[in-house]
Amino acid sequence: MAQQVDETIFQGVCYAYNQTPGEFLAVIDGKVWGRGKKLFTYMTFADGRKVVAQTYPRSKTEGLAGLDVGDRIQVLYMRDRRGNLCVRRAVKAQEPELSYLQRLMQLP
Repeated sequence: MAQQVDETIFQGVCYAYNQTPGEFLAVIDGKVWGRGKKLFTYMTFADGRKVVAQTYPRSKTEGLAGLDVGDRIQVLYMRDRRGNLCVRRAVKAQEPELSYLQRLMQLP
């Protein structure tokens, strides 16, 4: 279940809205439920950008509500009919498979 975090944790930290469509790897730093059942999800993208996503409940849920703080995710941003950039899908990222050499290095 989604973990609610005190919003004061994020005050003073420079989280911004994403301006680039595409699919990104990210880690969820925190989540805050706002008025009108809005969910603000604070993430750090793999490239180091700190991003906040605002989502609303609807029948095509984006998946952020079901993910937990600390999860490594893939998040897809697409433009809607009005041209606004929105989160369209968020899922847990698959852990990369270990190479043969990495598996050998883990042996006792």
